[in-house]
Amino acid sequence: MAADKRKGRPMRRWLWGDGHCHSDYSDGFHSMAEMTAFYELYEMDFRFQTDHMFLEMPDKRYACHTKASSGLILTPDSIEEYENCCAKASTKRHVVLPGVELGLLFRSGNWPLHQMLDHHLLIRPVKKGAPPPPESILGTWWPDFHAACARHIDAERLTIAHVECAATPWQFLPTCATLSSIELVSNLEAVEPVLKRKWLLWWDYMLSRGRRIVLTAGSDAHQADLWCASSMRNAVWIDGEPDGNS
Repeated sequence: MAADKRKGRPMRRWLWGDGHCHSDYSDGFHSMAEMTAFYELYEMDFRFQTDHMFLEMPDKRYACHTKASSGLILTPDSIEEYENCCAKASTKRHVVLPGVELGLLFRSGNWPLHQMLDHHLLIRPVKKGAPPPPESILGTWWPDFHAACARHIDAERLTIAHVECAATPWQFLPTCATLSSIELVSNLEAVEPVLKRKWLLWWDYMLSRGRRIVLTAGSDAHQADLWCASSMRNAVWIDGEPDGNS
C-alpha cells in the first residue's frame, strides 16, 4: 500500500472507470494499448476489458470469435495469455482488468426459447479456469444458465450485460435466485433516456422485494476513440495504489 509522503498515511481516493469494453482480441477496433491511450485521455483510472467468448448451445462447446482482427482468440485456454496482455496495457495512470463477456450461440438445433436465452454475462474479473466447463451448462432457460455459471464462478463476479436490449429476459429476474448484479450500458447506440429505461424500474422493484441487486455501468466500447467517452463511469473508493488488487 502506497503512502502519502506529505501526511504519512495510505493513499485514499476515488477512481473512475469503465466496466465493459472490447479490443481487437474479439470485435473491437483497437488494440489494448491503443485503448489505454484513449481512456487516459478521458481521465479514466481503470477499465474492465471484457472481450467476447461464446458457448455454443446445445452442443456445449466453446467457439472462437470469428471477427478478431488481431489474430488473438479468447477461449478458456487463452485466458492466461489474455491476462498478460491486460497487464502489459496497464500504465501508472490507467489499470486494465481482465474480464469476459460470455454469450450463448444457437447455431445448431431448434430451440424455440433462443430469443429469451440469447443473452450475455460479464465475468469480472476473470482468471484461468473461471469460464464454466461446457458440460456444466445443463439448463434450457435463462435462470438455469445463470445458476450453472454461479456454481462454477463466484456469483458476485457475474453481471447480466446489455440490459437495454429487448432480448434480455427481464421477466425472469424475480425467479433468478443467483442474480446479484445487472449492467446499465450507456453507449452511442442507446437513444432511450437513461432515467426512463425499464431496467431502473425493475432494479427498484427487486430492491423493494429485499433483493440486494448491484447496478453497474459500462460503455460497451468497440471503437474506443468514440465510445469510451460515452460511458457512465463506475466510481470506486480505494485505499492504496490502483494496481488491480486494491
